[in-house]
Amino acid sequence: MMKRSFVISLLIAGTILPSCRDALAVDMAVGEFGLKYHGGATGKSWNGGLGEYLYFQSQAGKGVFRPNVGAAIEFISGNASVGSSTVSGTAFSGGIWPGVDMFPFRTEKFQPFIEVHGVMTWNYAALSPLATKSDETSIGLLFGYQIGGGTDIRVGKGERAIRIHTSYSAYSGKIAGQAGFQFNAFALGLGLVF
Repeated sequence: MMKRSFVISLLIAGTILPSCRDALAVDMAVGEFGLKYHGGATGKSWNGGLGEYLYFQSQAGKGVFRPNVGAAIEFISGNASVGSSTVSGTAFSGGIWPGVDMFPFRTEKFQPFIEVHGVMTWNYAALSPLATKSDETSIGLLFGYQIGGGTDIRVGKGERAIRIHTSYSAYSGKIAGQAGFQFNAFALGLGLVF
């Protein structure tokens, strides 16, 4: 399953990335692929779920503070802790990440950055077996934040770069009948800046 979704993600990225910069008409665009490890509180969170994600970001400005907005899709699989049970399941997630990246140093080759983003996602989760059958599939709108950092490694002239990015995100909402169900995750991604 993971191999098939990885191939689909690469096909989507190959179709979208080349035209992103022109379509968005912004100073910079970022395309990223990565993995997230989900965890959280016992009883209302993913408990060892692994997610593959694609992230696209349009970014304004070339100074220290660069406001941006991103969009992501993610497929999560693994175990979730719901009430007193541990169940297996999957989730599809899509959302937007408005925020700002801060580039405190400017060097010839490396540009380290830190980020702060708000998170709003729509999630479809399928978890089984649960005591209440109506909770096994659910749709929820979740809100939270993401903090992270990384570095852009410039390639050639201009702003083109390879991005190495790590982050922590925490967002929650009602999933599987649990208010405050957590989608907390550590992520590692590799992307292109163009």
